[in-house]
Amino acid sequence: MKLQPLVKSYLPVILFYLVIAIVFTYPLILNFSSHIPGGEEDAPTHVWLLWWFKYSLFDAHINPIFTDYIYYPQVINRTFDIHTFVNAFISLPFQYLFGLIAASNIVFFLSFVLSGLNSFLLVAYLTKSKLAGLISGTVYAFFPYVLAQAMDNHTNLTTIWFSPLLILFLLKAFEEKKYRYALLAGLVLGLQGLNDLTYGSFNMALSGLVIAYFFIFKFRDVFNLKHLKLLLTFGVSFIIIFSPMFILALYTISKGFKPEVPLYVQSLWSADIYYFLHPAPTNPFLGIFSRTGLVRSVESTLYLGYTTLFLAGVSIYLYKIDFLKKRLLIGLFILISGAFFILSLGPWLHFFGNDTKIPLPFIIYQLLPLIGGIQEPMRFQPLTMLGLATLVGFSVSFILTKIRIRVAGYAFVALTITFILIEYIPTPLPTTDMTIPEVYSQIKADPTDFSVLDIPVGWNTGNFLFGFGPVGTLQFYQSGHEKKIFRGTVARLPIQNVFYYKTIPLLKYIAQPDRVPDKDDITRN
Repeated sequence: MKLQPLVKSYLPVILFYLVIAIVFTYPLILNFSSHIPGGEEDAPTHVWLLWWFKYSLFDAHINPIFTDYIYYPQVINRTFDIHTFVNAFISLPFQYLFGLIAASNIVFFLSFVLSGLNSFLLVAYLTKSKLAGLISGTVYAFFPYVLAQAMDNHTNLTTIWFSPLLILFLLKAFEEKKYRYALLAGLVLGLQGLNDLTYGSFNMALSGLVIAYFFIFKFRDVFNLKHLKLLLTFGVSFIIIFSPMFILALYTISKGFKPEVPLYVQSLWSADIYYFLHPAPTNPFLGIFSRTGLVRSVESTLYLGYTTLFLAGVSIYLYKIDFLKKRLLIGLFILISGAFFILSLGPWLHFFGNDTKIPLPFIIYQLLPLIGGIQEPMRFQPLTMLGLATLVGFSVSFILTKIRIRVAGYAFVALTITFILIEYIPTPLPTTDMTIPEVYSQIKADPTDFSVLDIPVGWNTGNFLFGFGPVGTLQFYQSGHEKKIFRGTVARLPIQNVFYYKTIPLLKYIAQPDRVPDKDDITRN
């Protein structure tokens, strides 16, 4: 397809999702170049990631993984930290043109638009109905989990647009038997791994599930040399793209650091059945029905939406009647939504605040090498929603075939989208002014090679905080002075890197000003 017809075909869809994104994230658009979504801890760190990618590779020409620019004077290993390499790469031209904050917000809005567009493309391919695709994209791009993660500017977790594209290319590879789709599927999976290891591991599981499903239920059709070559193309493409991070992970593990998470921690960050049924507390229409006492954090915002559940439920009937001769594919997405829903429940069933200790399949999943060591099973939610959103697409397509009057069909689509948006819309998004204090410009202007000690000091590993926050905001200020800093926040970092600062008399008392000085520190010369 030529570029002009392509743009003409999808531009209205892109603009549709962009408008919803602007409304759902209001008032961010009013302070686009100075504010970011979220508060002063995690949110600024994710902006720092974009700056660090650019600065380390293109300005300072240093290794972005092994560095002493944070946690100075130690050289820390950021292999299992958040990276968002794809987001950072996309942000590069925008950083040069509009500045860091605007670039971060552009990537943030793109994540919503691309999530909606890719889900639209998947469902339009499966059902041949663009209207069904439009509704599915709305469900997938704007369900409450994504908006809740946006409140902390977790751009690695709001970037969920890889998954529908991955499934689209895998299905095309199987059905059309074309190597380019297998190649593209491997490319998408590899890029997802580079952007976020957690979602990367989830999508590896998703790929395995899709492939296994076809080999089990279409064994005679797919167990042949052609399909084996397609799988080989997919695998090689993925390995080539993801191999740098995979090698780094193996190296880090060989040095003794294993990013394992105890079952009790995984249970703490597991979904309760209640989370899927209660509206987000931030919803201006339905939030009053939320029992906030059962909601622990933004991670608990997993509301599916009753409009979505009803339409997805219709797909069970469509599976029975073999709608569009797509029973196999409808069954696949029922399996996807069900499998990842169960995994999101964690090792033991939680029911309305009660830990029942009933064991669930996650106990086995977490034993899988590399992909099983996740901390927050609740983060399987996007794959659950991808399955549900696609089933919604099948159901909408079916309903539209029963509506003979075109205007009535459009009215049904508009009404359905309205109900979905009413269930999903949050209150005005909290934002933070990230204007960097002028003093850091003065520090940057000093050509001397020195490090910066911000007060108060603090170090954050995601699970352990020593000192004071907001660690993220003061780490972000590094983008204004470009000097090495003592403080820092790094996910999945050995605790020894934090304990190091407890051995330094000055720093440990600045970090804990109410601490009684040790006798050895008082008498030390």
